[in-house]
Parts: sequence; C-alpha cells; structure tokens
Amino acid sequence: METSNIKPIPGFEGYYASVDGDIYSNWIARKYPLLMNDIQRKLRPGISTNGYKFVNLRVSKGKYSQQRIHRLICTTFHGEPRKNMTASHIDGNLNNNMAENI
Repeated sequence: METSNIKPIPGFEGYYASVDGDIYSNWIARKYPLLMNDIQRKLRPGISTNGYKFVNLRVSKGKYSQQRIHRLICTTFHGEPRKNMTASHIDGNLNNNMAENI
C-alpha cells in the first residue's frame, strides 16, 4: 500500500498519512478491534481549542492517543523533528496540513 502519496505513520501500526494531510486507518472498530490490510478509511479529524486538527490513534488494546495531524505528517514525510525544533505550518494556516506546508 505504500506509494509516494500515502505512507505508514512511524510508530502507529495500521495508520497511514497522505501528502494531502489526510490520515487513514486499517482498523475496524468493533468490540475487539481488528486490523485489516485491505480496508482503508479516512479518519475525520477533530479541532483542538487552539485550532490544530487532531485524530485519536489506537496504541494498544483499549488505549488511544490524541495526535496532532501536522505532527504526524511531519514525522511521516520529513522525519522526526530534531531536538528543540517543532513541526509548524509554513503558511500559518493551521488547517493546511499538506506535507509541503509542514
């Protein structure tokens, strides 16, 4: 499934990021979550009180972690920011999470 436009998010099994700033999941939400390799769905982000888009990603059985989308895009397409560096929006628009803008 890895292409130049969609790549797995490091550290989050079954989740993918696109250069357009979208996050996708291979998890099926049921009583017992199931990881499906051939099914993909686009996640709907929430917006935090400070304006950043976020998604909740499954990290272990019954545990989820809220992650800012711009940070996931940065880590996936540009690598983890170095110490004392941040992932920020070049154009200042917190809704523009395209890889070229982070």
